[in-house]
Parts: sequence; structure tokens; C-alpha cells
Amino acid sequence: MRIGVLGCTADPIQNDHLRMAGWTAEAFQLDQMLIMVAATPPHKMGVGRSAEDRFRMAELAVVGYPHLAVSRLELDHPGEPYTYQTVDRLHAAYGPDTQVFWVIGSDWVATMHQVWREYEYLLSRIKLVVMGRPGYGLAAPQVPAGTIVRTLAPTDIPVPPNDEAQVYLVPQQVEHDLSSTLIRTRLAQGESIEGLTPGPVVSYIHEHGLYKEAF
Repeated sequence: MRIGVLGCTADPIQNDHLRMAGWTAEAFQLDQMLIMVAATPPHKMGVGRSAEDRFRMAELAVVGYPHLAVSRLELDHPGEPYTYQTVDRLHAAYGPDTQVFWVIGSDWVATMHQVWREYEYLLSRIKLVVMGRPGYGLAAPQVPAGTIVRTLAPTDIPVPPNDEAQVYLVPQQVEHDLSSTLIRTRLAQGESIEGLTPGPVVSYIHEHGLYKEAF
């Protein structure tokens, strides 16, 4: 089985998350693409949105996208927050032979080897997909010697299931650097967020009075 994972706080989920997830599912011919809602520590959460609010917004966002699903695996294990632990749980749930394609933005590349616990072990358990972001380069991350790194061209899509690369560098797939921070800022200032996140998410935010205060 081949599954993809795009981790995010979904605070709130935004359209670029869906574009990146959809592209990954098609490019790597995945059986399932998961939006992994992160278990953010309470002291980092803003006013008025709980983990359940974030999860529900993500659920609403993927309605109509049959290749996307929302996972609460990290939300249900807040005491085990590290990515390698999440990957171990995915292999336990889907089977030890499952290929896990873990998606990150290129803004993470410079520090990921310092931030991710059990870094080399983690890389041995996943295929890493680095997505280019506006304003950032697309350099290869620091990886163990012998790791196969491949930059994908449009002619490489879809990627064959037997491709041996362990790290994929993907040129920028979005034109603008849309962020959840931008959405929260607009909401706090009473501005429209139409077109930045799916309509059902906009409705949920207004119905539940989220993001009315500055963060």
C-alpha cells in the first residue's frame, strides 16, 4: 500500500494544503492521501479554536475529494508528538510494507535534520517529498550518504511505483505563498477570506465565532 501524509495544524486549513495533497496523490499514484492534523500544545493555540475545531474544519475541506482523508492520529496521541512515532503508528495500522510519502514545504529543509527526532531512522521509514514554496529555494535536505535524491520534472509524472528514490524535490506547485497566518489575520481584521479556504470552512468559522480576536 502507498499512502501520503501532509501534516498541518489546520488552523485553519487552506486551499494550498488541498492543492499540495491532491498533486501528491496523483503524482505518486497513492492509495490514500492523509491530511494529518497536528496536536499543537495548548499554550500555542490561539483564542477560540480547539483541536476538535481544527479537525472538523479539515474534514469539511476534503468533502468532494475522494482521494483525500483527514487523520487524527497525532491528535489522539498528544503525548507522543514526534514524527517518527507517527510514522511507526502508520506502519502498525497499514502494515509494515506500506510506503509512506511524507510531504513538507521547502522552507523546512534547512532545519529539518535538527528539528526531527531520530532523523536517520525516520528517513529510513519514509519517502520524503519536498514541495517548493514561493520565496524559498529547492535544495536537497541533509541526508545520509547513499540516499537517492531526485528532482521531479513534469515528464516524470506519474512516478512509477518501483522508483528507487528516497527523497523527491518538487518544483513550486502554487503561485502565491498562501498561509493560515494570512487567513487568521484577515479574520481578526474583519476581512473576507473567500477563495483562501473552502466555503464550508468559511461557514464553520463564522458559525462558531472563530478567529475574532488577534493572536
